[in-house]
Amino acid sequence: MREYDNGVWRYVPAGKDVWGRPVYAAYFLGRFAGYRYRRTAKDFARLRKLYGHDVPASRWEECPEWCVVLY
Repeated sequence: MREYDNGVWRYVPAGKDVWGRPVYAAYFLGRFAGYRYRRTAKDFARLRKLYGHDVPASRWEECPEWCVVLY
């Protein structure tokens, strides 16, 4: 997994969740802001099929802390 950074948000690989999906630690201006999943093109296709074009445009989705298995 790689690190993502846009100057404001930084996403650092943190481990996997209990289902095996990669999870990232999110930092907003250097402060920890929680854990996130990164949606893939496959996820967007599945959501579009399910909900139509009303799919949220967010690439990053919140992940509850209880489901993260840290490295």
